[in-house]
Amino acid sequence: MTEATAKKSKALSAGWSCFSIGVAIMLLIHTSILFSGPFFLAAFVLSIVGITQNRIGSGVVLLILSLIVPPAIFIGTIALSYESSITEIETKRLREENEKKAALRSISFEDVNGELGRSYMEIEGKVRNNGNRKVDYVKVGVEWLDKNGKVVDTDWTYAVSSEGLRPGGAKSFRVSTRLDKKAERFRYYILED
Repeated sequence: MTEATAKKSKALSAGWSCFSIGVAIMLLIHTSILFSGPFFLAAFVLSIVGITQNRIGSGVVLLILSLIVPPAIFIGTIALSYESSITEIETKRLREENEKKAALRSISFEDVNGELGRSYMEIEGKVRNNGNRKVDYVKVGVEWLDKNGKVVDTDWTYAVSSEGLRPGGAKSFRVSTRLDKKAERFRYYILED
């Protein structure tokens, strides 16, 4: 191998080494174009040197890869990071939803009374938090039933809204619905969203 051929070979070998180091840095330190950028720039320059030294095939391949691979890895790592963030957010939302459902199961009713008036059907009572954490947005649902137990009307109210209900706390509620003459009784329950 002549000295000129050895120099040609070293330029492209160094270019491929710089390219490989740049890729490794980007894959190990996600989105680190700041650290890998100089290696890709060196690979780009060395690919041009290789082309000028008549190593056209290898030089062009290195040149194209030096231009395409860094943005592709950068975009790919951002996409993976975004997907990971979305998964974390969804996991957190599901955990909070399950905690709220568990907290709502600790709500009990006290002193519930209903009345069929002249123009309204009313139910009133209290909800109590028997759990060990504050509960927000407690919805009480009411179904008004006919003599056969068929639902003739429904209604709901927030017994507790954003102020929350501390453990051991109680809050009064009232639901008023326009009278349906078929209604004879009612049932009530906690609505889960």
